[in-house]
Amino acid sequence: MPFLILFLLALAFWIYAERRLGIGARIGGGILCIVLIACGAYFTASVMPSYERTVHRSSIRLTGELLSKGETQRVEQAISTYNSIAATGTTYRAGMEMWDVLNHGPKK
Repeated sequence: MPFLILFLLALAFWIYAERRLGIGARIGGGILCIVLIACGAYFTASVMPSYERTVHRSSIRLTGELLSKGETQRVEQAISTYNSIAATGTTYRAGMEMWDVLNHGPKK
């Protein structure tokens, strides 16, 4: 959220500079906006793999716990759900659904 506010302030400065300030401020404002957009894109691109990694790691840990408790049915359903979604969709969504089945059981 603070990044978005910073970007909006830079954009507002750039628009103001385009109307009222000299060439240096206009170029500086434009470069600042480009840099902030690049940083935002890099951050956004790195967040999804991080979430996916965390979901998969947590699912594997929870699978081990459920297997030790003897809840093999739920584990089989979660793996089946993961495989069916991963075959047609993304592994991120498949991991989220697997996590949901491991925690709450299959959707009715």
